[in-house]
Amino acid sequence: MEYCIMCDNTGIYLKPDDEEDYDKAFDRYDHMGIFNHEETRIKALRDSGYTRINPCPRCHKSPTDYKK
Repeated sequence: MEYCIMCDNTGIYLKPDDEEDYDKAFDRYDHMGIFNHEETRIKALRDSGYTRINPCPRCHKSPTDYKK
């Protein structure tokens, strides 16, 4: 099975509510150099707010598809 980079093979895409705020927060955490990519992404999403999209717009799978 191919790995989906948008939902991390969960079937749930976390879409930033404000892309500009997300980009600024991501860059701020990334510049610190102490977080890995996933930690940086999650922290930036929490700062900017996000919407859960199910099923994933890239792989078109839902969480139940990945539990199989």
